[in-house]
Amino acid sequence: MNCLSNDIIQSYIDNELSISELDAVNSHLLQCEKCQVKLNERENDVQLLKSNLASLNPGSVKLSEFIYPKVKKQKPKLILYRIPHVAAALLLILLVLIYTSRNGKVADIPEREIKLHEFYEGKDPNELWHDKTQIIFLEDEFGNITITPLTF
Repeated sequence: MNCLSNDIIQSYIDNELSISELDAVNSHLLQCEKCQVKLNERENDVQLLKSNLASLNPGSVKLSEFIYPKVKKQKPKLILYRIPHVAAALLLILLVLIYTSRNGKVADIPEREIKLHEFYEGKDPNELWHDKTQIIFLEDEFGNITITPLTF
């Protein structure tokens, strides 16, 4: 049998073992000096504790009274305290939107509109409609644009 664990030795001292376990422990203790030393040390510790507990007089021990710690009452957080923070965040968002709109990408102008503007030389594009003129844009498979004005 292997050496006894501390739990088994404590159960032996406290008389908590069954009869079969008690017989096995007794036979092991007769053969093993290490376990006998462990048992003697543990029994000495138990005797020392019992003698110290018996010598205590409950009236000689003074325990201080438990004092509950003071808890500070927290003020409820009002919405008024948050208004400056929300206003600052909104102002920051507004500034970012304004900055990005100024520096944003210019929309791509289709080539047809550029050609139409060049054709009219910056004049009113509706002027040709009054003269009953139409402009036909022809685009070939290579992307070249041909402008043809038709007047009625």
